[in-house]
Amino acid sequence: MKNEQIKDYIDILGDVAEALRKAEYHSTQHLPSLRRPPWRAVQELHRLVYLPYREGFCFHPSAMPDFLASRFLSGREPLTTAYRLFFLNIPVNTDKAEKLLGIGLLTKLLESALIIEVSGALQSTVRYVPFRKYFILSDPDQGADRLTDFYVYVGGDSMELIRFVNRRLNPEERFGKGLDLCAGTAVQSYNLVDRCDTVTAAELNHRAVNFAEVTAMINGMDRIKVIQSNLWDSIDDSFDIIIANPPYIPIPDNEVSNRNIDAYGGGDSGMEIPLRIVEGLGSHLNHNGYSAILASSPVIRGKDLLRKELEPIADRHGLEIVLHGWKYTNLKLNMQLQTERNISHFVFYVIESRKTGSGSVTVRHKFRRIPELIYTRAEKAALLKICRLFNTKRPIHVQDQY
Repeated sequence: MKNEQIKDYIDILGDVAEALRKAEYHSTQHLPSLRRPPWRAVQELHRLVYLPYREGFCFHPSAMPDFLASRFLSGREPLTTAYRLFFLNIPVNTDKAEKLLGIGLLTKLLESALIIEVSGALQSTVRYVPFRKYFILSDPDQGADRLTDFYVYVGGDSMELIRFVNRRLNPEERFGKGLDLCAGTAVQSYNLVDRCDTVTAAELNHRAVNFAEVTAMINGMDRIKVIQSNLWDSIDDSFDIIIANPPYIPIPDNEVSNRNIDAYGGGDSGMEIPLRIVEGLGSHLNHNGYSAILASSPVIRGKDLLRKELEPIADRHGLEIVLHGWKYTNLKLNMQLQTERNISHFVFYVIESRKTGSGSVTVRHKFRRIPELIYTRAEKAALLKICRLFNTKRPIHVQDQY
């Protein structure tokens, strides 16, 4: 869908949201989606075993989401059609789409190209991501141009950040003004809105800004204000809570990667943009305010560099910073630079800050070494088959900590 089009169809998109509510679409939040291929054969068994327990797998990768959906949604129409059409974005039967949406709304969707015909079936060009009682609009996983920074999506790291913030804050803690910086689809804003009087969602990508504005409208959310801003450039206010999911994957500027992740613009080390955000907390975070920012840190000879860079900033602005390591990876995204600098791996952190007037930096869950993944002979054979199937040379070593 073109950038200038989505705002023209707010009423239609709102009608779709109402149809999805009637179909109990939000009950599918625990089903995994097709984002990236899994790297361990046991991962799908894990999804299958825990599916009845309704865990929040909505943003987890799966190679067979349609199968898992059929297991849970068997006999549940029009919910099955809604999930396949607007979440998995796979073609569905025209008759089933009519039962879900009605002929009138379906005709409008076809005329506006929000739904297109594909080999005699119908496919949505927009994705409705269920998040609590809200809908988050994004590009579809299937058929979208993912090799561009205009691709708008909700990633698994967004949910990691949401879970982290909710785990760290007291359920009763409330804030006046909140900021969702590098907002993307503004999903962080919908996590903050129940804690804040008002939330500002700031994003550079003008296409994501349009998506976020329409998302606020179809959810009837007038306490979320969406603005276009390059980090702090268009922000003059100060806030009580600031959450940011900036580009932090170490990819050189103006390069885009679809090698197993959707990412762009994280800089040579992945630290550049997060550090600029932390620096801005000095003038934009109120006293006793709270902040959580995703970042990555290159590790050289067993030492990660992010803490060293943060220490003078913490002292300068009176920030008590805690680095929470939540994942590490040996993924080579900038092979030449990483080889030249002796970077062995990267640690992904949440930079948690409180503005107390006392500067300090501490680290939790710090990794001393990177263990190799160990497989049985059968697991290794199965894994290599998966890698060949998805045209991948070798498995990626990734370890989650939360």
